[in-house]
Amino acid sequence: YAGVWGGAGGGDPAVSGANGSSAAGAQALYGFNVEELYDYDLPNIRSASATLTAMVGRTVNPVAAARADAARAARRAEAAAQSSPVGESLGDRSLMDEDGEDADLGGDSSLQQHADIMVEDVGSQLKTGEEAANFFARHGNHTPTKFVYANRAKTGDDFLPYSLVCVSREQVEPEHFTISATGVVHVFADKQPSEFMNLSQWIQESTFFNVLTSIRFFKHYLVAKMFRLWRSNVRYKLYCMQRNKLVRRLFLAKTSFCSTLIEIGSLCHDMRTIRLLNIDPSQTYRIGDFLEAQQEERSRANKTFEQYIDKFQALVEKVCRDVTTRARLSDETAANGGEGEGGGANGGPGKAAPTAKSKSMVAARQEQLDRLRAVRLAASEAQMLSSFIRLVDYLCVSCCYTLSVQTAQELLEVVTQTPPRKNGLWSTVVLYGEKDMVFDPPERTFLSSLDSMLESTVLAMNSVPRLLYLRGFKHYFHHGSITGPSVLSTVQGSEEFNEAKVALMRHVRANFEDVVRHARQFERYRVVHVFGEHWSFEAYEAMSHTVDEFKADMKQLKAWKDDIANIVKHKAVGTILVESQRLRDGLDRRTNALDRLQEMLLTFAKDECISTLQEFQQTIKTLKERPRMLKDFAEFCRYVDRTRDEAKSLNASARSVSDMYELLEEYFPNLKIPTADEVKRDDLEEAKKEFGNVFEEALASVEDRKPKHMETLDQYIAKANEELLGILASLHSGDYMDPTQDPKQVLEKLDTVREELDGISERAETYADYQRIFKIGDGEQSLTSIKDTELQYKVKRDIWQRLDTWNESVAQWKASDFADLPVEEVKKEVDTYHKDVYKQSKRLTTDPVVRHFLASVEEVRAYMPVVADLGNPAMQQRHWKRVFERMDQPYFPGAAVTLDQLLQHGIQAHADFIGEVSGIASGEYALEEMLAKIKHGWESTDFVTITHRDTTDVFILGSVEDIIVLLEDNQVALQTILASRFVAGIRTEVEVWEKKLSLLSEVLDEWTTCQRNWMYLENIFGAEDIQKQLPVEASKFQKVDKFWKDQMRKTNDQPNVLEQVTKAGLLKHFAEANVSLDEIQKSLEDYLETKRQSFSRFYFLSNDELLEILSQTRDPQAVQPHLGKCFEGIARLTFTDQQVITELVSPEQERVPLITKIDPNEGNRKGNVEVWLDDVEDVMIRTIRSIFSEALADYAATERTEWVDRWPGMVVLNASQRYWTAEVEESLSRAGVKGLVEYKDKLQKQLEGIVEKVRAGNLSSAMRTTIGALVTIDVHQRDVVAEMAELGINTTAAFEWLSQLRYYWEDAQVVPGGFFPAGTETMVVKMMNAVRPYDYEYLGNSFRLVITPLTDRCYRTLIGAIHLNLGGAPEGPAGTGKTETTK
Repeated sequence: YAGVWGGAGGGDPAVSGANGSSAAGAQALYGFNVEELYDYDLPNIRSASATLTAMVGRTVNPVAAARADAARAARRAEAAAQSSPVGESLGDRSLMDEDGEDADLGGDSSLQQHADIMVEDVGSQLKTGEEAANFFARHGNHTPTKFVYANRAKTGDDFLPYSLVCVSREQVEPEHFTISATGVVHVFADKQPSEFMNLSQWIQESTFFNVLTSIRFFKHYLVAKMFRLWRSNVRYKLYCMQRNKLVRRLFLAKTSFCSTLIEIGSLCHDMRTIRLLNIDPSQTYRIGDFLEAQQEERSRANKTFEQYIDKFQALVEKVCRDVTTRARLSDETAANGGEGEGGGANGGPGKAAPTAKSKSMVAARQEQLDRLRAVRLAASEAQMLSSFIRLVDYLCVSCCYTLSVQTAQELLEVVTQTPPRKNGLWSTVVLYGEKDMVFDPPERTFLSSLDSMLESTVLAMNSVPRLLYLRGFKHYFHHGSITGPSVLSTVQGSEEFNEAKVALMRHVRANFEDVVRHARQFERYRVVHVFGEHWSFEAYEAMSHTVDEFKADMKQLKAWKDDIANIVKHKAVGTILVESQRLRDGLDRRTNALDRLQEMLLTFAKDECISTLQEFQQTIKTLKERPRMLKDFAEFCRYVDRTRDEAKSLNASARSVSDMYELLEEYFPNLKIPTADEVKRDDLEEAKKEFGNVFEEALASVEDRKPKHMETLDQYIAKANEELLGILASLHSGDYMDPTQDPKQVLEKLDTVREELDGISERAETYADYQRIFKIGDGEQSLTSIKDTELQYKVKRDIWQRLDTWNESVAQWKASDFADLPVEEVKKEVDTYHKDVYKQSKRLTTDPVVRHFLASVEEVRAYMPVVADLGNPAMQQRHWKRVFERMDQPYFPGAAVTLDQLLQHGIQAHADFIGEVSGIASGEYALEEMLAKIKHGWESTDFVTITHRDTTDVFILGSVEDIIVLLEDNQVALQTILASRFVAGIRTEVEVWEKKLSLLSEVLDEWTTCQRNWMYLENIFGAEDIQKQLPVEASKFQKVDKFWKDQMRKTNDQPNVLEQVTKAGLLKHFAEANVSLDEIQKSLEDYLETKRQSFSRFYFLSNDELLEILSQTRDPQAVQPHLGKCFEGIARLTFTDQQVITELVSPEQERVPLITKIDPNEGNRKGNVEVWLDDVEDVMIRTIRSIFSEALADYAATERTEWVDRWPGMVVLNASQRYWTAEVEESLSRAGVKGLVEYKDKLQKQLEGIVEKVRAGNLSSAMRTTIGALVTIDVHQRDVVAEMAELGINTTAAFEWLSQLRYYWEDAQVVPGGFFPAGTETMVVKMMNAVRPYDYEYLGNSFRLVITPLTDRCYRTLIGAIHLNLGGAPEGPAGTGKTETTK
């Protein structure tokens, strides 16, 4: 111990070296990265605690700290001595310095003795190294305990070098410490030199260590450093794994592929430089030429692409060939090498034995490993060939994609370049359309052409041969079909391509808008275009024109021609060059009419000049004549008068010719008029002057000779009047007034008179014309008696002509067979004659011929009534026989009888009898006509048959309404016939038809009844499932079915109604069939009743709906259309492909998974729809109850706004009401009215939370319905709680609470008779004294009506009725919610 102490005190170099070594080790141990230096904080250091301050102070001045500790120990000892006898003698002497300064202890020996005793006791109780160090620091060597032994404390994995435990000598371990006032000696177990550290240094380093280890950085340093080391290793390992994976899979990391892939990359780069767009900067294209140029460029590019693809193919084939060859050689080498080494190892004979002598086993083993590694490498590279081929193909596809996009973008750049091309890129020709300006090509052609060009570019890229589909590489793909990206679909789906395309189209449209605006300037020339379209020189030439018209037209054409010369030929608008040259040329051609007008005007002037000259010359020639006869003189006078009227026209024509020549000289000054035309023009002027002189001479000649010719005309007129008077006198005498004369002879004489009158009339017209020429009277009174003579002639002619026609008609009527005589027409003609002759007799009262004519007509008219009765079409032989018997004349049926004979027999004397017989014949005839109409109607009445369903040989009757209407009408008609007094002659036949129609009515009733029942049952018994379940009824139906189909086939072949219904036994067969069908229907009703009893919800379905389900029992999904009637809230069921039911689906498309899947084809469910539907009902109840249970548990653990989203609508509503019930009762039990007020606030917050959820949006339609119903109930519940709080309700036994509809989750034994047995928790509904179990019927996600006080009253009444096994029916106005409230 002394040696150690002395060594420490003398500064032993060994110890110092050890300390240095330890310091170096500590520095290495606690070394850390610069980045980690700032990764710590000092908790609780900002406000230093007393302990930390003391630790730092002790570290700075350990000796002062030890003396302070000793003083404090003395003061504690003094305080302890005060309680002992010694302490009591000390009195109130203070031994403790509260400021921590040293106390004066040297005055009292008894106190010093007591302190020593205390120090000795403390020294024997030291436990830890820290306590020992503090002890010796306070007391130094002045204690009985000079040193203590200490072992390292057991600190587990924590590194605490200054944590020591004081032990006795016997407990000292090989490595231990001794602590004394001088210092601490560390004794090692492995014979190393001991280390010494003075006490102050030990305390200082211990304090530093404790301070450092209280900092988070140093406290968790080892763990953090280990974690960082682990994390960096893990990351590095993952990095290495990924790097190795890339090395294994990356083609650039493979020697076999790297160089080829780099070369392919270079080719791809070159391939991307191929141009698909060829645009000459100096050329302006027609759109068609532009497309052709691009097509040629694409064709050249395609050839280049093929060359590149050939290069790609050659490179890839070379790689594939090299890799495949290397893989095959490696396999052979591995196989040969394995056999040789194996033989050598076994010591048997083999060629590998010499190798074994020359190579060591390690070298041989390494060589074998290298070969195996090479084999695996070759195999893996061989497997990568398909991916390599696909990669190269994808690179080609990428190039094609890039070129397609670049082409679209390049074209867009050309179109949108600034400034635009001087002459534009494309050209269009502006033309006139019907209403607006049009372009060739138009905008749509540009757009469609550019779109087609881009599409063609994409198609050209898509048509580049694909390495992936080359036959030479097909064997490298072993699994399934070879698929790869399509250039077409990739480019069409590219945003870059589509954006460039849309921008291009948009720019072209914008350019065309500018083009249209530019073209509007040509609208002012449209009038020229329209003129040219509709103007025809031939038509213009064919029309007559005045000189003014010629002048105006030529002036307009000249102005147009000057304007058109100013039109520019072309102008660039953006990228489009608008060419107007064609429009200008077209308009210029329109104005060429001016030249045509020159030719026309020259010709017209010449012709007009010649014709006018000829007219003047002819007129002058005629005016120089001097006629002598009256006729010629009258014509000359007429010509002179006409010439007087035409003189102005002739002079105007002459002036017009002159004006035309002047117009030609004005507009065509260089035009030379032919000499012949000039001569004719001069002749016209001379003729014009001569015309005036000759006309005056002609007028004087007429006035001189007119009196003589007027006298001659008067003589001719007097002679014609004498002839007319003679003819008029003859018409009123002689044969014309003798009624006994033959009318035909008289008519011949009248024809002669007519010829004479025509001649006189012709001369009279000529004389009147002369009088007008000579201006004598008005020309109408030259022959005054001609009109009277004409009138008398017409009267005589009409009388004798009608008389002749009458005589011929009467003779014909009397001589013809009376059976062929049209009596009605004869009667009408006689009446017409009588009317006309009677009128004439009133005018010509003295004419005997008229009186004779009237007498003859009245004679015939007198016996016409009896003739009409005999001519009745209803008169039969029996009627004629009675007439002849009355006249006492023999009757020979079929013999011809004339009217003359009947008149001779005296039919007029028996007129009354004949009229009676005719009336009887008319009555019988009417009945016969009615019966014949009935017969004819049924002869042409057929049944309408139609095919049944999609069959071709099964028929049913179509509509029989027309047959029934006809039947009823005919039956009424037959009753009318039988009731008539004229039926006697046809009664038997009428009665036969009455029986036929009665039979028809009965058969038709049975027939239609049979058809209706057969059609209803045929659909049912056509299903095999129904036939199996009702075999007896199916057999009966087969018999009826056979009869029905046979009868309907016969009816279709022979559809006449009477022929079918009058067949023997048909009525009986139909009646028997109807009886059988009624029996079948009764059995079917009983069968359906058994099904309904098995599954009561079938009562909600009609028979047809239930039969539709039962006829398709092998198809479980046939029940889907009818589920809504069986289950209120189920619209359909979800079936798997195996026809297993897994979900309920509401009309609102809410889905509820079943807790138990149902297989309709399993066990006794198969074919029994009522069984598996009953299982659906059972599983529905269990599923809803299970969901209720889960939702109630989830309600307490989840926020309410989130809970609403998780569960079906009805579960949300009822679970919410259950918790409302429980929370209201808990609030009442806990705090009465105050609890209700607090709970009302909670309900308000819940409601606001739901409202916020709705306002947040993003709700589905189903969720909106659920929340709408929940809000309705929440509002009512809040109002109920508020009302109860206002009324001061403080107990759950109050009526105001009991009268509310309350939901509880209780044991099923509370309400016996429910679906679930006792011991199972279920939902229970209570209201007043009514307690009902919840039946778990799935209701879907339905809405709720607003709950009013009236609704609560209905609830109380209805649930009370249900509690008493009664029903309820609310009464009130429509639309107030009665049905929904009851449900």
